Amino acid sequence: MTIYLQPGADHLVPLSAVIAVLDGRLRRQGSVQEFLDLQRSAGRLVDLAGGRPRALVITDQATYLSPLSPAALRRRVWSRQAPGARPAGGDAERYTGDGRRRTRAG
Repeated sequence: MTIYLQPGADHLVPLSAVIAVLDGRLRRQGSVQEFLDLQRSAGRLVDLAGGRPRALVITDQATYLSPLSPAALRRRVWSRQAPGARPAGGDAERYTGDGRRRTRAG
């Protein structure tokens, strides 16, 4: 079963093609800006955020400027996983098996 990430609009990207998801604020750093300029000149930059990205989704084919935050993208992926699956890392305890955030009581 192939799992897809939707970085915005009508675009779907196979999760296996995703190399990194970065915070959109990083685009202002010199090395990231240089990378984005190279992607743009190669025709591999897809702006889905109208110039105001909250996340950068880097794949093996293109880089997407997403209007969704990295956390929202992660929730979208985990909501499509098998019941009981949890994201790895520090957020593992904050999510239920169906991808919803746990409440303080839960």
